[in-house]
Amino acid sequence: MIDPRNPAGDESTEHFDEQNALDAATAGDNSVFEDREDPIQAADVPEDDAPYAADDTAPKMTSDGKSSRRLMLIGISVIVLIVIIGGSLSFLFTGPMSQRGQISGGGNTQVIANVGDLNITRGEFLRNYTPGQDAQETLDELIMFKLVVQEGQKSGKEVNQAEIDEQINGLRAQHDDPDNFTEFLKQANIDSETELRSLLAELQLFNTMVLDHTQVEQAHSRHILLQASSADDFAQRKTEAEDIIAQLEGGADFATLAQERSEDPGSSQTGGDLGWVPRGVFVPEFDQAIFSMEPGEIRLVQSQFGWHIIELQEPRQERGFDNPQFFMQSPAAQAVFETWVKDLRAKAEQANQIDVLVNVTDLVPPPPTLPALPTTQP
Repeated sequence: MIDPRNPAGDESTEHFDEQNALDAATAGDNSVFEDREDPIQAADVPEDDAPYAADDTAPKMTSDGKSSRRLMLIGISVIVLIVIIGGSLSFLFTGPMSQRGQISGGGNTQVIANVGDLNITRGEFLRNYTPGQDAQETLDELIMFKLVVQEGQKSGKEVNQAEIDEQINGLRAQHDDPDNFTEFLKQANIDSETELRSLLAELQLFNTMVLDHTQVEQAHSRHILLQASSADDFAQRKTEAEDIIAQLEGGADFATLAQERSEDPGSSQTGGDLGWVPRGVFVPEFDQAIFSMEPGEIRLVQSQFGWHIIELQEPRQERGFDNPQFFMQSPAAQAVFETWVKDLRAKAEQANQIDVLVNVTDLVPPPPTLPALPTTQP
């Protein structure tokens, strides 16, 4: 969909790696990783001004907390049913398997911490630990993840088993032989398909809680885009845009005109509908408009991509997220999420619901001792 989205100011984007591409297959959405050219990247528009992050990129988050950044990526990742910021199992597999740390002693199923009614196993720690990372940081991330999952269970959130079936079938499709699938689970330190299902269920609950719980002001708009890339284009297309507005004022149907005239091939198919979006996702001109308009108002706005005929469809409201990609692009949402998770942990600690059963420093081996270099005699 061509929209006036701003991926993250001038920050660069993080590309999915090969592991994330494999992970996304488990969500049944291989199209996320197709190579695509930006359909409105005109020759006159510098690359740095690309309107939105391509489908195979991951906008960087603006939050300062490293642990919160990883947790927010978890919260988004399993819902890769929509184009998002990570592989569907990014929390299970945070890096190439060959680079993951090894944990000395104990099996994958050994419980290393209790978090309320849930527990954390060595296998879970191993899947998420990256060599060089602080072991306590990895454990803290897992504790916070479990706290959110437990909150989802308490709230009565249901797990969509059909979605999990689809994810596992997608993963099996990546391994054309049952033995290959079994070996994949072994390499990922997952003891069985039953354990994989349990992990996917927890991820699903986590995502549901994050997107439902994190509420910020959002606007619901639709637009008709007339592309322009030069001064002559902008002048000519403004006349066309004003003609469309006149038709709308005369009673023409917005959705029909969007399907017929909009040059945003994604949103035009849905009558120009852009859904509910928080502040800071669209380019400044578009963003300023939708957060200052009244419901039913139609406004003509110019951006670097051309002319946007915008209609605000409903009153702005505080609400959860329908699109996890927008959550990741909203500093306000990230701040709300961080505060919520920290509050969950504080309450759990006060109620003595967190019990670490091992010495965290023993979870990973010490770095290898390098042989002494030969010295030369003077």
